[in-house]
Amino acid sequence: MAKVIELRTIADLERLGPKFVRKLLRQWDFAGELRDWAGEASKLGIPWETRHNWNEKRTKYRFHPSSFKHKCDMKLFFQLVGGEEKRKRQPKQALFDTGTAIHLQMNYYMQTMALYYDWQYDEEVELWKGSAAADEYMMCGSADGVFEREITIDGQTYLIRIIIDWKSINSAGFTKLGDTPGSDYSKQMHGYMVSGDIPITFVLFINKDNSVFKNIPLLYTPKIWDPIGTRLKGIIEKANNMEEPIKTVAGHCTSCAFLEECKPKGLRKSMSRGRRSTRREPRL
Repeated sequence: MAKVIELRTIADLERLGPKFVRKLLRQWDFAGELRDWAGEASKLGIPWETRHNWNEKRTKYRFHPSSFKHKCDMKLFFQLVGGEEKRKRQPKQALFDTGTAIHLQMNYYMQTMALYYDWQYDEEVELWKGSAAADEYMMCGSADGVFEREITIDGQTYLIRIIIDWKSINSAGFTKLGDTPGSDYSKQMHGYMVSGDIPITFVLFINKDNSVFKNIPLLYTPKIWDPIGTRLKGIIEKANNMEEPIKTVAGHCTSCAFLEECKPKGLRKSMSRGRRSTRREPRL
């Protein structure tokens, strides 16, 4: 019997090589596997009960990977120093909540499939807890799921550990999906991968209009992570020195939860021009 090859950590990915791993994953139809299981789970009648904490409070004094996409360092600074967030009324909140319900549906598929095949699946995993890397970069956040199983491809068995991230989307957006999940998602997932020392994320897009699935694999890439890590270290250093980073004042300020505490100067002027301003304030 051939030895089982592990692909569980970033070191495993570097040892096998990203090019080889990408080729390997192209032979695994995870989206099709999940789609077929939806019907099988119904046929087998496997029960599963799940709970969800709505409007759970966000962790303070840590960076949230979902915020890595924002260009303004001040937003991340406020997360790190425990700034007071003022939640705003969201006109599309019902649409967002529908996405949350779809997450619960997908977790049901994964939990029952893992139970049936004796695989391992954990949902809403706080990878930052107990993570030396997360402590180093002061990160927090929960991955939608972490999946571990054996899979045999071309006669070789691999033990693979993967982060699962669910993204619900409408038909218009679904048709525009390419081979990568996009820069914003990639940055967020790298925060999770570094925290959990997990080399791969499956970003699975669910078309809300017809329940068609598309899986886009994402591998840990130093080219993506290194600038993020450098940025976080710089903000940590400023916080330790009791300095504020440079503010980037633009239209995104109006939806920022830290707007009242930040009080960016020149915001109305930049908005009235009808374009994204990159006016920067001097450091205090």
